[in-house]
Amino acid sequence: EPRRPRRSRKEKHDFDSFYTNELPERKKYFYPPFSRIIEIEMSHKDEDHLNRAAKYFADILRKKLGKRLLGPERPVINRIMNMYLENIIIKIEKTEEFGDYKKFISQKIDEFRSFSDYKNVRVVVDVDPL
Repeated sequence: EPRRPRRSRKEKHDFDSFYTNELPERKKYFYPPFSRIIEIEMSHKDEDHLNRAAKYFADILRKKLGKRLLGPERPVINRIMNMYLENIIIKIEKTEEFGDYKKFISQKIDEFRSFSDYKNVRVVVDVDPL
């Protein structure tokens, strides 16, 4: 039976090295496991309308969330099934009351949807996306 050639350490999936190098970067830029992430995806068939809506909604959230909020920005794939997309990312400290932030964001989404101009903008929230 032929023997498989041994792979060098470089060729192996080196979890320990990855972990050692990645963790300080994640801490520096405040990504999990040092934070929780909430992604808000907004979509609409009219690109200009969506841009105005996303900016307006982000400005509302930014008043309380400040530097925790990133965006709005277009994802790499920014149009699916004739709907344009914008994303807002929120990073929340692990020590903070996460439920309070979820409640605040939910209230602001309800307020946003109450404006007749924006009621047709689709808003989807994903907590701790992959």
